Amino acid sequence: MGRVAVLDLTGCLTVSSTDVEILPLRTTLSALIAEGHIDVALNLVRVTHIDARCLGEFVFMLTTLRRLGGRLTLVAPSDRVRKVLSVTRLDGLFDRCDCEADLVAQTRSATRRRMDSLGVTAFA
Repeated sequence: MGRVAVLDLTGCLTVSSTDVEILPLRTTLSALIAEGHIDVALNLVRVTHIDARCLGEFVFMLTTLRRLGGRLTLVAPSDRVRKVLSVTRLDGLFDRCDCEADLVAQTRSATRRRMDSLGVTAFA
């Protein structure tokens, strides 16, 4: 793994039927791909809950990145998030790291983006 873009996600990740909550994540992924980032990590350490629709978006992201030769890594998912992944049988689909230090050890450099409740605040 080379250069990785890290997205810090926080809060309760739920998506309504209009998908409006997920638009910032989709926009950010598109921007990262346009910048040449095809290795992406989602830092989930501050995520308290995730619903099936948001997991579906993660699967979409994974598929998109894999088609481009990239990867999606879930960093520090909580026990609650791990349980949802297990119940939906998606736990084996994603690469995972127990902490950000493990991710950093695998990478040469990282670009960080913060996403508070899927509202995007970018910083270098």
